[in-house]
Amino acid sequence: MSLIPISQGSKGGDGKVYYGEGLFVGYRYYDKKKIAPLFPFGFGLSYTTFSYGSLSLSAQEIGPDDTLQVSVDNNADHARHARVQSCSLML
Repeated sequence: MSLIPISQGSKGGDGKVYYGEGLFVGYRYYDKKKIAPLFPFGFGLSYTTFSYGSLSLSAQEIGPDDTLQVSVDNNADHARHARVQSCSLML
């Protein structure tokens, strides 16, 4: 627990709680200390696996009104959710 970058905070006279970490909270603390976390920020743990396939595009070159579709299958016996992210690069 000593590697978790939080403090207990202190209660000020104005009823607010003040924390001493400043800007180095969460992933910023690990970056500053050069510590590689087991699961980096945004890793997206869902405790299951998914299969992705059947990628299709609505046009040969994607524009603002075109679509990208992909099938997502949950490989577990329990309900989970996956969020598909894509990015477009202009070459």
